[in-house]
Order: sequence, then C-alpha cells, then structure tokens
Amino acid sequence: MVILKRLATLILISLMLTMSACSGFALTKPATCNGDFKGLMPKGWTFINQFALDTDGVAPIECVVLYRFDTQTKEGQRITPVGGVVYRQDHGKPRWIYPHKLTPPNDFYLGETLVVPRVGDVLTGSPEPELIISDTDKTGTIVQVSLFGWRDTKEDQPDVEPSINQDIMSYKPLGLFQGDGGVTVEKDKVTILVRRKDTRSQLADRRVYAPRADKKNYYNAGNFDLPAPAETDLISLAMGDDPTASPYPEKTVLAFYQNIKDNDKLAGVVKTDIFTATVNALQDRTPAYTCSVARDQLDRMLVQALNWNAGTEADPQVIVSGKCKLKDGSVKDMPATTWLLEKNPEGKWRLKGVAQ
Repeated sequence: MVILKRLATLILISLMLTMSACSGFALTKPATCNGDFKGLMPKGWTFINQFALDTDGVAPIECVVLYRFDTQTKEGQRITPVGGVVYRQDHGKPRWIYPHKLTPPNDFYLGETLVVPRVGDVLTGSPEPELIISDTDKTGTIVQVSLFGWRDTKEDQPDVEPSINQDIMSYKPLGLFQGDGGVTVEKDKVTILVRRKDTRSQLADRRVYAPRADKKNYYNAGNFDLPAPAETDLISLAMGDDPTASPYPEKTVLAFYQNIKDNDKLAGVVKTDIFTATVNALQDRTPAYTCSVARDQLDRMLVQALNWNAGTEADPQVIVSGKCKLKDGSVKDMPATTWLLEKNPEGKWRLKGVAQ
C-alpha cells in the first residue's frame, strides 16, 4: 500500500512537470532582494518596504527601498514624505552592495501616501528600462510619478569602486509629474490632470507631455525644466453617462466638442430642429466654432476655456474657446463662441444655437 501511494505521488509530480513544460510555465521563485535593509535606516528614516526589481535590464537584481522621513514631531502628523534608495551590487573589487539615492530635482520627495516602484520601458530612446515611482492618494488616484534611469559612465570598469558622484553613476531623474486629477504614464507620453478648484463642473486641465527629441528624457537638455505641454485642453472628471442630465449646462457644451465627429452623439446634445443644419454647417466650414475648417479635416477639438456665468438659470449662455487640432498635425485657434441652451420636455439640456 505504501509503495502504491509513493508511486501515485511520483506520477502526479511527473504530470505537473509535464503540464508546466507544455504550457511554457516555469516553476521559478519570485525575485528577492540580496539582503534585509530594514535595519540600515538612519535616525529619522522609517522603513516602509523593499522591492526586488531589475532597474537596469541586466543582472543582478537591484533592491529598491522606500522610507519615510521628517516623521519626528511632538504632536504627530498625518502626512509624511517618502524617499527612496536603490542598493546595487555591480562595482568594486570584490563587488559590494552600494546605495544610490533616488533624488528628483531640488531634492523633491517621491510621494506622501501609497508610494510604489515599478519598472517599465516608457522611453523609446533608452535601451534600459525606467524606474517608475508612483504615489496614489486615498481615493485610488495616482497623483505623482517620478521617472529615473540608471546611468553609469564606468559600466565597462566593474572593478572601479562605486561612486557617490551623480555625474559618474546614479539614477538620473527623467521626469517628475504631479496632477491631483491623475497622472498616466504611457510609451513616450505622460498625461496629467490638474483640477480647476474654482469650477463647479469638476473641470480639469489635461496636459500631455512628450519627451525631448532623443526620447531619453522629459527634461530639457542642460536643466531640469519640463518643456511646455505638447497638448492641453479642458475636460470634466465627472461627465456621467448623460451630461445633458447634469444641472450644469457647460457639460453639454463640452460634450458637443468632445463628440463633434459623431453624429449619433451630437443628436443627443443639439435641438432636433437645428441638428441637420448644424451638421451641414460643420462640414461646410461656416460656423466659427470649428475654426472655419471642414469637419473631415479635424483630428479633435481642444476646449481650453468655459464660462457659464452669462444668461439666466433658465436660459443659460456658455462661452467656449480653444483650438482645433487637424489631421495634418497643425493647430488653429477657435474663436470664443457663445452657446445658447434650453431644457427639453425631459428636463435635459439642448444646444439651441449660437449668439450672433
């Protein structure tokens, strides 16, 4: 009986190994740091966690350690900044583990709430991956992202001692982005949303950043200044499934421009008796609110200002301005336009025309 049980166990193990091999699944251990660095925190630093990550694309694995600082107060405090350091083992004779601090420009912090590191290839000009440090607030929104890239001028001299000189070897800051409405990092693109505090419609400025020409960094060459955004416009963080049902008529105007190439959606924001004329006018370049270009030339509309203080509560007027981005990449100014609105029998906003 014992022999049969052992035989059954061996068969089961063989089947598992065979299935793993066929599916391409490898029974490998998760990466771990080459030590426990919790006890190495100096006075004033509070250890958060450590993460085994391949931050440069080559062996061995590095260890990213996050910590809190400025935590010692008599009365206590609910917000404490987070810093970080990467422990590496790739220089010295013999090799020894050396800490490289993650330092954004002006010695800025990495976050305040839920700070997490990850690795990703987000800059096509760099052969190495980027170390991405994100900070997520209590609502689950990523509000800050710091990008770093390992740069080592002594890469071909592994026996050279590690250096504290950041010009010799360090995690170079490649970009720091903050947006209380959200920060999204994509390949060669970072989008931030910055809320407009004085608006009732949950409006936010959307700013899209592109890396510099070599696609290795977001900062301008020679300094740590971000270039002007490649694209800016105004969005609402809470449009809802039907913006015309909102008490705020400016959301209906915003929906018109966001869906200006979709007739089915335009039909839901424009009065029925002017819908056909509006669509025809869009294609004939006649209305001022499309920069006097035919709709089939448009890539999209970039609303940049909304003012809803004109008119009355029953007959509001919304003034809008911005830019038209064309399919050829050019941008044209959209002149300020005043929209007139009214509610239909269902109590939903409809555009009824433009003030002359």
